Amino acid sequence: MLKCLGWIAVLATLAGCAATRFENAPLTAVQINDERRAVDVSQPERPLILVAVSGGGSRAAALGWAVLQELRKFSYAANGQSRSLIDDIAVVSSVSGGSVIAAHFALYGPRGLDQFAQDFLAPDNTRTLALTAVNPLTWARLAISGSSRKTAGV
Repeated sequence: MLKCLGWIAVLATLAGCAATRFENAPLTAVQINDERRAVDVSQPERPLILVAVSGGGSRAAALGWAVLQELRKFSYAANGQSRSLIDDIAVVSSVSGGSVIAAHFALYGPRGLDQFAQDFLAPDNTRTLALTAVNPLTWARLAISGSSRKTAGV
């Protein structure tokens, strides 16, 4: 038995070893770093807007939604045409609850902001969760299946 555990330890150690390929090769004296940004900075007359939405559940989503709504209100003239600041958002970064509005914005763009409030912010999700938690059918399903509240949708 001890010999078997020893082999398992050796195999587990070897499984943790991986070939690593480093991309950061040293440059020669005449080389320069290639541009690798995915953000378009080719038009200096337009602002570059990066949005970061923090976590915090539905409150974070509501704050991110309000910020995007405000960016949509402000416009400026560039090359003889009117542009909204929301059109110049290049990157949206988010975590946790802020990812709800970030994903919605990525899917539907500025036009989807009006729909977000009624789809996500207006429904009473807390009431739905509370009713599910006190429902005896939920208790029975949890007791019979042996699943946790995370897998049961409570």
